[in-house]
Amino acid sequence: LTCKDYVLQLRAALRAGRLPSSEPEQGRYLDLMEYERQRRWEAETKCAALQSENVRQARTIQLLEQRLHDSCPRTQAASPKRKKATPTPGRSGAMIASGEATTENDCQVLEDNLGDDGSYLVEHMWTFQRLLRHRESSPEAICTSLVGIASGLGRVFTAIAKRYDRLATRTREKPSLPTLKEDKSELACTILACTRAFVMLLLGLNSLNEDSPGGRATGLVIYESVKMFSIALEAVEIAARQTARAQVGAQSKQVSRTNSQNAKTSLAARGIAHLLVTLVGQLEQSNPVHQKLFDGFAFILFERAGKRLYYCTFGRHRGTTIEDDIALHVALKDPAEIARKETEALAIRYEIKELIVVLERAMGLAPNHLNPQVEKKNQNQPGRTLSLRTLRASKTRLHPLAKDRLQRTLVACMFGDKMDDEFLNVLRMPVRLGSLPTVPEIDDKDVEEWYQKQVWRLVGWDILAKENETMIQ
Repeated sequence: LTCKDYVLQLRAALRAGRLPSSEPEQGRYLDLMEYERQRRWEAETKCAALQSENVRQARTIQLLEQRLHDSCPRTQAASPKRKKATPTPGRSGAMIASGEATTENDCQVLEDNLGDDGSYLVEHMWTFQRLLRHRESSPEAICTSLVGIASGLGRVFTAIAKRYDRLATRTREKPSLPTLKEDKSELACTILACTRAFVMLLLGLNSLNEDSPGGRATGLVIYESVKMFSIALEAVEIAARQTARAQVGAQSKQVSRTNSQNAKTSLAARGIAHLLVTLVGQLEQSNPVHQKLFDGFAFILFERAGKRLYYCTFGRHRGTTIEDDIALHVALKDPAEIARKETEALAIRYEIKELIVVLERAMGLAPNHLNPQVEKKNQNQPGRTLSLRTLRASKTRLHPLAKDRLQRTLVACMFGDKMDDEFLNVLRMPVRLGSLPTVPEIDDKDVEEWYQKQVWRLVGWDILAKENETMIQ
């Protein structure tokens, strides 16, 4: 083939113009990396669907076997010659059956109330339970299921924030309960299942840390757990925004006075904050893995509290650059934009009330996790077993070094300083709830000033005085 013939054939091919093809198909497979990424995504999607189906089938088989076992009559032949067997220290069959029934009930609650988000969490909870019962289970498989539990909890928190009103008003029918009065709402059952899932997560973390202390698997689960806490705080914001929109809409339509009186706080945001308070209280003082979790939770909490503190102090969100922070405000004239700003301000007032509840609980437990740990002579004392009873706030004072560390973190999160922060290194990232913490009655106009006072009261501002003295010198 000569050059002339090649050029003539090329001209003939180009003269036909662009080949007919639909818009989404154009250039689909020209990028090899995108093609391989698409194939991998499709394979992972199919694999996840097959795993979900396998878990569903295995759960069905287990449930049928349990029903068959319960329906069969138990006959035990009497043998007077044999001595009575001594009870073993392990768990009895009745306790194991009760635990499996409780787990299955939690799975049913999550699937019925939260749809796909609940099913995702149920799948990993059930898988982890099966893996933990087999000694041959690999740490990688346990780590994968724990990461799924943490990720599923984050999705469930968001779903609770969006469906709070429906969950709080509907009740689940339970044949085992004698009267409807003893039944619980779907919200209470869902929160109960979430707290049990978190305790299951802590149990798996302890198991992973025993197999490989400080290993990569433990770090992955801690990272995903801290990410879950961040999503939970975002769920508080979502719930507050929903309440604010409903309140603004109610005021515009001039509804009854009862609705306006109930809008001083967001019940959905309060419920999620109460759940977070309970989860933070599950962390043990003497457990190093729990201390890392608390460090991550504290950093995420201070990051959000710092952003809201900046807003309450300066009346606007912090900009990406210093020029944005010092720029003058432009007066809004569009009614839609003014209404949006008012709704946002009302939502932040609802949110910061609940942030103080979580922050106060975290600062109460901070001495347990941040103060220097004194080694005890008797190291054989058993630690606190994992249960749904939360720890009380520490009566000891926060160590000055730990307090300085927290204050520097808050200032860095508030003003966005690029200083080296020890908390950033951490991000390798009940069930009976107690009584709701009391929040003082505050007018909406005074909420921002009250929030500033509460944050500085809890964390302290000694670091600001030190920085001021340094600047004067």
